[in-house]
Amino acid sequence: MTGIAAVFADGLLSVRMQSMTDVLSRNPHDARDQWSNGKMGLSACTLFTTAEAKDANQPHCSEDGQRALVFDGFLTNCAELRRELLDRGASLRNRSDEELVLRSYEEWGDDCALRTEGEFAFVIADCRRQTLFCARDHQGLRPLFYCQNGEALIAASSIAAVLAGLDRQPDFDYDYLAEAMVGETYSVDRTPWKGVKRLNASHCLITSPGQIEVRRYYSLPSQPIRHYRSDEEYIEAYRDVLRDAIRRTSRTHLPLAIEVSGGLDSSAIYALAHDMMGTLPAPEIRAYTLRGEAGAESDEIAFARSVTDFTDSDLTESELFRPDLDWFDAEGKRERDLPTYTNASHSILMEQAMAKDGARVTLNGQGGDQWLDGSFGYYHQTIQSRQVRRFLKNLRRDIATYGTRSSVGFALRKMILAALPKPVRLALKRSRSDYGSLMVDPVQYLDAEYAASVRSTKTSYLAALPFDEIANANARTLDAKLNQRSFDLMARQRARLGLEGRSPMCTRQFIEFAASVPEDVKFRNGQTKWLHREAMRGFMPDAVVDRPDKASFPEAKHDQAILRMCQTEMSGVLAPLVNSEQFSAFNTLRIEHDFDDIWDWPYWGCYLVTSFLQNSNER
Repeated sequence: MTGIAAVFADGLLSVRMQSMTDVLSRNPHDARDQWSNGKMGLSACTLFTTAEAKDANQPHCSEDGQRALVFDGFLTNCAELRRELLDRGASLRNRSDEELVLRSYEEWGDDCALRTEGEFAFVIADCRRQTLFCARDHQGLRPLFYCQNGEALIAASSIAAVLAGLDRQPDFDYDYLAEAMVGETYSVDRTPWKGVKRLNASHCLITSPGQIEVRRYYSLPSQPIRHYRSDEEYIEAYRDVLRDAIRRTSRTHLPLAIEVSGGLDSSAIYALAHDMMGTLPAPEIRAYTLRGEAGAESDEIAFARSVTDFTDSDLTESELFRPDLDWFDAEGKRERDLPTYTNASHSILMEQAMAKDGARVTLNGQGGDQWLDGSFGYYHQTIQSRQVRRFLKNLRRDIATYGTRSSVGFALRKMILAALPKPVRLALKRSRSDYGSLMVDPVQYLDAEYAASVRSTKTSYLAALPFDEIANANARTLDAKLNQRSFDLMARQRARLGLEGRSPMCTRQFIEFAASVPEDVKFRNGQTKWLHREAMRGFMPDAVVDRPDKASFPEAKHDQAILRMCQTEMSGVLAPLVNSEQFSAFNTLRIEHDFDDIWDWPYWGCYLVTSFLQNSNER
């Protein structure tokens, strides 16, 4: 991952830029450079993940030096974008993605973000307009943070780099910390630091002296549901789209590392990539997996091995990384952020093996669960489109799977709801007792004011979503509010190892196709990912294709240590956020129940916030 930073400020430009660059340079990189003109400065610590990237020195400047770009990521539509620019008379100096993005800005101005597809975060300094233009990809797979400090704007690919460019340490954002404690981070543009913000997925930012505008540039297009004549046509079309997504994300001049967990998604990426070898824009592919404890919930090594046995290829196996709490404290302190999650850190030894073998790009199955699972929304779809025969066909399938009573009752409720006027349906939805409730409501330990704030933020987000059932689900999946922090954590973890993660199932082409497929093709006979499974039959073992579940990674290792913290220093550190009496009751509940229960995530959230506050107060 390339580290990028930008400053728009009157004073101390060189000092700010140097401090930010020093933070970025802690990660592996091939080149380091800065650019400045007047009040604007850019910095990049560049990691070359493609051969084309070597052609563009970053910051990447226009011929007259009036525009400059810093860019992290890669484009999936580079061939199409290059042809379009050439057709419009643009002069391209090299084949780099950086050149394409800079020329796109020159051609389309602020609309260039919509023209650039891939996983990216970039900043363009435009001396003619006296503006900084920042953009982040459609799913938020590359991090970008910023802070407006008076008339100055500081932006960077890490929170630590943004803080390094500020005059003083900001105050804590306790509203965000409250959300993080209970795992309800709907204020996704916020961070633990007041005023330090995350640029949302699908958004761009334009700043000029004293002014800042943030706006959405991409939403899923309104498109009709795809109706093919047969399941076979759906399967063939889906397989073609997935192959294309793999091709677009596999561009690298070094060995391409692919995660093979043994689950449906990463296994499919590897199986198809193996089948496509010789046509992929990568010299070779290599498979890597994690080896959980034998017989435990994390143990899926047999599935991963079956995939590489099926493809007659090698598999590099690594143990789960399970560090002590001191490791997480140090990780958060280094990043000036909440520490990472335990299940995110599990893959570190595997990623170290990838980097040791010379890879800089790794493909993963991120996005499969979100875009392919499907839902009972097929009743809504068939009712809305007045497809009586398809409605009855789904009902017959469900009767065979779930029984007559439950299936008919469910279908009738859907029909009655569909017949009601929209305001009535909306009122019924919002009158439900669980509308906007929090996961920890049964044992609420937040201070009443913060609990109300978190509920209000969640309810406001839900109320702003499309009312249509499928459009609502697609909008939530695209925004990925609860996943944005996870995306950032995985990006910063890989960046420390000199790796760039890529997600074929999150490409814009793939998700637009998946969102247009009828729900009864994705979810059928009580089975999620029906279309994906059938498309992959014959390309990987049936034992993987037909897996009813996936591995989980419960983390009981730290529970006793966290419990001791709860009973000693944690309640004091969290005093501004929690009701002490209710927090004590929450801890008692934890003692009385098994540790691997539904409260693990908020329990870990208490630790994350405590660690952050302790680390930050020590500075």
